[in-house]
Amino acid sequence: MFLVESLKTSLEGVSTAFVHFALIVGVAIYTVFGALSMQYLESPERIRSHMKREIPDRVERIFLGEELSEMDPNVHKCLEQTINAILARDNCAENLDLSKIDIEQIDNCYLKADIPPRNIEMVKKEKNKIEEEKPAEIENQEPPEKWSIGNSVIFAFTVITTIGYGHIAPETFEGRLFCIFYGLIGVPFTLLTIADLGMFLTKILRSVLTLSKKSADFLLSKFSKNTSARSTKSCEKDKKSIEKNEEKIEEEEEAEPEEKEESEPRKTEESVALGITFACYLLAGAKILSVYEPEMNFFNALYFNFVTLTTIGLGDFVPKSFDYLFITLVYIGIGLALTTMAIEIAADLLKKIHYAGRKMENVASAVVWFGGKKLVFGKILFFL
Repeated sequence: MFLVESLKTSLEGVSTAFVHFALIVGVAIYTVFGALSMQYLESPERIRSHMKREIPDRVERIFLGEELSEMDPNVHKCLEQTINAILARDNCAENLDLSKIDIEQIDNCYLKADIPPRNIEMVKKEKNKIEEEKPAEIENQEPPEKWSIGNSVIFAFTVITTIGYGHIAPETFEGRLFCIFYGLIGVPFTLLTIADLGMFLTKILRSVLTLSKKSADFLLSKFSKNTSARSTKSCEKDKKSIEKNEEKIEEEEEAEPEEKEESEPRKTEESVALGITFACYLLAGAKILSVYEPEMNFFNALYFNFVTLTTIGLGDFVPKSFDYLFITLVYIGIGLALTTMAIEIAADLLKKIHYAGRKMENVASAVVWFGGKKLVFGKILFFL
């Protein structure tokens, strides 16, 4: 019976660890898949074909007024008649307001111009020339190599984590369509993984706090001068009983569903410890990034870390050192989990404030005993 229980417990531990590991590996594989897909869909050859499809079907030729007058002499006569009519109407006034002149009459002279067929043929020749030269120009043109493997990985990772630097974006129809479905599947999957990693880090943080508290209590009890041998023995007994109770509580917490664990109120020391951990994580990451990122000093790296881990993602700073890209992505992933923990603690704090305000709503109508009489609390405040 003991062997069965121990085997069951060990399998539960292995299965939990396997789920954590499988989620992280799944996100990594999905990121690589997205990067390779975008690199193929946005390859230079496909961009060239996309540029060819954007060649205009029609070419417009804008003729100047002088050219229209040469093609059709009637344009010049029409302009003379129109201008004379305008001057006659306004009696050739010196203070004539040109802004109030009806320009539409002058435009009609150009619109009525009769363009000879030979000029229309000239426009068609220009269109055919563009259609012949443009594809050759596109073939010789080398599109900028934006979709390197490093940039593609960063793009894929920032899409599914909703950071979205925006330093590169798909240009082809296929790439944009793939990006929609890639994010539609990847965003929930990645957020689930980050939340799971955050819960795992929360357990580690609680274990560290419990261990440090036990160590502090042990040191205080050991070096205390005002404790007797009898009290020491009783403390040891109490400590053993406390440890047994804590072990039972931990086993019960592991057996309970995750929803109950999430609803437990956060302790003050957890909030303080998480705040210190997050601040140290930002500072340590800034120091590390400033070593191998060419465009980032310590402050720029700190700014980049904050903008990235809070998923603001302005995109003014982007990782450029692809040799250390794996370290950068792991750092961002753990940092996003810490941010999730901080948001959960802040939500619990706001929930407490919300319900505390509700409890204090009917204080004035509360009934209290005062001087041997039953009075309403509002009346007591009135007399005071």
